Amino acid sequence: TKRMAAEAVAALARATQARKEALTREYNDQVAAANAAEQARTTANRAAQQRAQESISLIQGILSALEAGLESVRVESQALTQARRSAGLSYVRAAASSGRAATTFPGLEDAISALAEPSEGLYSTFEEYAIDQAAAAAAIYTLRDRTAAQLSAQEMTLLALQKADTAAAERHTATLDAMRAEHEEQLAELDAQLKYAQQHLDVLNGIDNSV
Repeated sequence: TKRMAAEAVAALARATQARKEALTREYNDQVAAANAAEQARTTANRAAQQRAQESISLIQGILSALEAGLESVRVESQALTQARRSAGLSYVRAAASSGRAATTFPGLEDAISALAEPSEGLYSTFEEYAIDQAAAAAAIYTLRDRTAAQLSAQEMTLLALQKADTAAAERHTATLDAMRAEHEEQLAELDAQLKYAQQHLDVLNGIDNSV
């Protein structure tokens, strides 16, 4: 009977070890899959943050040019041609009336620069000059307000991406913690079963492990 009991405990020990190894492999596979998914998510989120940041930088540059265009009241004799100024004004007015984001108009900053440093000498009368300046200012105001709104939206997008990244990272950490706790609990349960069987065998063999 003692021999049979010993063989049974030995068999249980082997089965327990095999089960523990299988559970550990399964646990490691789950952790690897979770980490791979988290890495992919992080990469995608960081790429989105990068795009948002680049967009913000672009918008800030245009917005700065628009603000400078509005603040410039110099009437100096610059080496500007009427054709260049007219082209700049047409481009800015087209951008303002389009309803589209200022970032979709390449060269807009150059056009604004042409308007920011006007020359009264390009006009036959001061009235013509004043009318042209008013038209330019109205277009720039429209673009500035739209661009400021776009900047705010992009900044909120970036903030949302950053918050989502932080929250997802915290969830990933919690998931790994839960997986590890479950794995450790499974191993501990197997060890407890083996220990219980070994205690019964020790009692059968007259071994006192109470001390």
